[in-house]
Amino acid sequence: HRSRNYYSPPIWDMSMSGQWLHLVSVYDPSKRRAAHYVNGSMISEHEIEDDYVINRLKIGNAEIGNWGDPNRKDPGYAIRNLNGRIDELAIFNAVLSDSEIAELYRSGLK
Repeated sequence: HRSRNYYSPPIWDMSMSGQWLHLVSVYDPSKRRAAHYVNGSMISEHEIEDDYVINRLKIGNAEIGNWGDPNRKDPGYAIRNLNGRIDELAIFNAVLSDSEIAELYRSGLK
């Protein structure tokens, strides 16, 4: 029951309001890396430490577009809800390469 968060730097500001973004997160246990992409380009990459490697990733109960634990008793813990829309959500059962992610983004522009 170990968990680890891999954060990206902030990517959104008010000037981007009303624009669609292509967001991708990759968890690659074989290369020991977690990475985040925006509009086909990698914005952060993190090493997965041995204690946190999960070779068979399983998504249990989840809420798409919601980040936080509403049952947590810590008053300083933020609950962040998505204020926008999600379209064409996809979860893959294989690690996508940088070029595959870039191609997915480019194909969505057509």
